[in-house]
Amino acid sequence: MLVKRVVDLIGASVGLIVVTPVLLVVAALVKLDSAGPVFFRQLRVGRGGRLFKIIKFRTMVAGAEEQRDELFEKSTIRIAGFQVVGDPRITRLGSWLAADEPR
Repeated sequence: MLVKRVVDLIGASVGLIVVTPVLLVVAALVKLDSAGPVFFRQLRVGRGGRLFKIIKFRTMVAGAEEQRDELFEKSTIRIAGFQVVGDPRITRLGSWLAADEPR
């Protein structure tokens, strides 16, 4: 178990060093694309109903959650989630990051 832990730590460290330049570029692009924070933070419900925090690059305009009710009537999915085709809250970079339709 000790060997596995050491290999995991070394692998994670090397991986983080390798992807850091890409993450820094994406962070700069998010900041340049639209006003607001670089990261989006949210509480989600996980297995067994336990809450956990997510942190991801922001792909929508700041305050997009507050605009959700206004767009709900345009949603194509209403039971299991919320989705609007051509959602105006998605930023240009966010469209690319989320692999959504190009803007």
